[in-house]
Amino acid sequence: MHILINLLLYISAFMTVVVMVACIVMLIVGHEPVKKWVVLFVMLVFATGSIFISQQYLFTFDYIERTRLEDVMLPVTSPNNDYVAYAYYNSYGGAAEEKDVFIEVQSLETFERRVVYYSNAQAVFDMNWVDGDELFVLNEQPGYVESRRSTVLDVDDELYYDLNYACQSLILQEEYESCYEAGEEQL
Repeated sequence: MHILINLLLYISAFMTVVVMVACIVMLIVGHEPVKKWVVLFVMLVFATGSIFISQQYLFTFDYIERTRLEDVMLPVTSPNNDYVAYAYYNSYGGAAEEKDVFIEVQSLETFERRVVYYSNAQAVFDMNWVDGDELFVLNEQPGYVESRRSTVLDVDDELYYDLNYACQSLILQEEYESCYEAGEEQL
């Protein structure tokens, strides 16, 4: 299914280029000004729709710029030595220096890494293993209940992402059985 989704992405990108080229040719060749505005409107709608579809339904974590990452804490190994959890800050913004925090879990059997948690970083952050495949994440601002982003995740098949796109992604729905957003903590 992952191959089909990638194929859909490439076909969508190709069709976007074809429509854009066709619309540009029509603008150059077209004689009536009304037609030019219609062609421009169709181009704008098609381009906006393609961007929306790709962001909403074809989202992956490939966009994370790994050169700007900061380690939050030392890696934590699961009690059964099957996994290692790594936590990183992804800084963005200007003077306020906002940060997101994300956790990647690596299987020590296959050495495959996958993101299991991504959220806006709060003042207090910690993570520890509940058991062999469940990871507890503490991410909150003391005194502000609405800032609570703490959760317990089964690292084999659950994802926490509080910035919308991941839980709607067709690609990530193939990889994870459950996806939680802010306000859906299962503690």
